[in-house]
Amino acid sequence: MKQYGMWFKHLPQVHPYYAVKCNPDPVLLRWLARRGIGFDCASAREMVLVKEHFGGQHSGGKPFGDKVLLANPCKTPNDIDVGKHLGVPWVTADSVEELVKMNTAAWQPDVLLRIAVNDSGSACPFNAKFGLDPNAVEEVARAAKSFHIPVVGLSFHVGSGSKSPRAFREAVDTAKDVWSGLVGKGLAGPFKALDIGGGWSAEGAVFKEQAHHANEGLKYGPRPLKTIAEPGRFFAAPTQDLYVRVVGKKPRSGGGWRYTLDESIYGQFSCVPFDHATPKMARICLDNDSVKPRPKTAATFFGRTCDSLDWICNSDATEELEVGDWLYVPNMGAYTTATATEFNGFPKPAMEQTDDAPGPGSLRWLSGLDFPLASMLSVGRKIDGATEMR
Repeated sequence: MKQYGMWFKHLPQVHPYYAVKCNPDPVLLRWLARRGIGFDCASAREMVLVKEHFGGQHSGGKPFGDKVLLANPCKTPNDIDVGKHLGVPWVTADSVEELVKMNTAAWQPDVLLRIAVNDSGSACPFNAKFGLDPNAVEEVARAAKSFHIPVVGLSFHVGSGSKSPRAFREAVDTAKDVWSGLVGKGLAGPFKALDIGGGWSAEGAVFKEQAHHANEGLKYGPRPLKTIAEPGRFFAAPTQDLYVRVVGKKPRSGGGWRYTLDESIYGQFSCVPFDHATPKMARICLDNDSVKPRPKTAATFFGRTCDSLDWICNSDATEELEVGDWLYVPNMGAYTTATATEFNGFPKPAMEQTDDAPGPGSLRWLSGLDFPLASMLSVGRKIDGATEMR
């Protein structure tokens, strides 16, 4: 609910289309759908999953109305068939070959041409895989016209985990220049939609700066009739917390300790390799004795699998832990459950939904099923801070 309010306060004219890949939890999807949030889908399965959370039929008998974008620039024939069957109104494309696939399936949805923009300031750049060079847009637009596939706007992505707020303004300026060029050559009409992509931070201060630069770019030049975006972690990250137990401890070369946690980068900590996340952790005090301060040392945290690459994070100074200690890890809703596996025979943790927050509540993942959840949550909420990991 907090993220929802922050989005519409700082980007009131930009319609969010939640990136389902970030976390397809049905509770979260249902909560977003009920509040009119759209969805960015990448596959047939995601489209079907989203459809389950739309009640009734919208105008024209289409279950989605205009609330779904098939945003994968490279779709399988099955994706195209399912999108056509479900009446998905918008898709993205970044090549003539993609238009050929849609033409072969006799599908003529509204198309947003995805262009490559500067994503050098992001943790996960996209240009190597997706996006047209702005100079190549004309060729694809001409092909669309020959297939009678309407090109109604443009799309871009400044990269996942962007650390450059100005990238949004620069990308908006590039998109407007490209659209003006298409209009001048008779290859485009009204600028119906601009998709300014993902990369939105879940942290308030960073997001506000990103929003400022995006708004500045949208002020000038040809204005799209509708502007949308593809936030994923912005909405998902704060909705899930992880509780994990220390299961191993041994000395570390050079001083400090090596700890093994009852989770791994193949599980809920998959956000570390896949999303370049830097988790924060805090020890949970279960009784009065454990509240007492402990000496701080250097530490390395590993996951539970028999893989030496299963490294979670380092800390220069964290209080000494013992086997059996519980740790609280907040903001674990983005690229965690969606990318977690049961590699090495370790099961995914159980999920408990709490009812002490508005909206879907906080989906807290518990590693280890023999701990009384209610008492753990009651002490967990008393934690004042978290140890910064790197």
